[in-house]
Amino acid sequence: MDDGGSPISSYRLWVDGGNDFTTSFTEVASYNGQDVEFTSDEALDGLVTGKTYRFKTQASNEYGSSEYSYEVIVGVGADAPAPGDVTRDADFQSSSSILVHWTAVALSDL
Repeated sequence: MDDGGSPISSYRLWVDGGNDFTTSFTEVASYNGQDVEFTSDEALDGLVTGKTYRFKTQASNEYGSSEYSYEVIVGVGADAPAPGDVTRDADFQSSSSILVHWTAVALSDL
């Protein structure tokens, strides 16, 4: 696209429905159209933990809109749960070291 020397006036950000890579894209309403980075909010943007989404962008100036960018695939996940209680092993200590234990996170908690 020939931009005629006109600067970019805004960007548009698009996301698909998640998981199947065949759903159509919708514009992300919470994106401000100016920044070249975006942090999505699950509640605001309707994203669901555990799903994988495709995002793409488009630039505009006074002559029109660009082709879409390449797509990026993003998985939405949750923070890992905290490990269990930390304890000191009273049977193993010296003047320069100690041994600590904690309960591992169960795979079922991930």
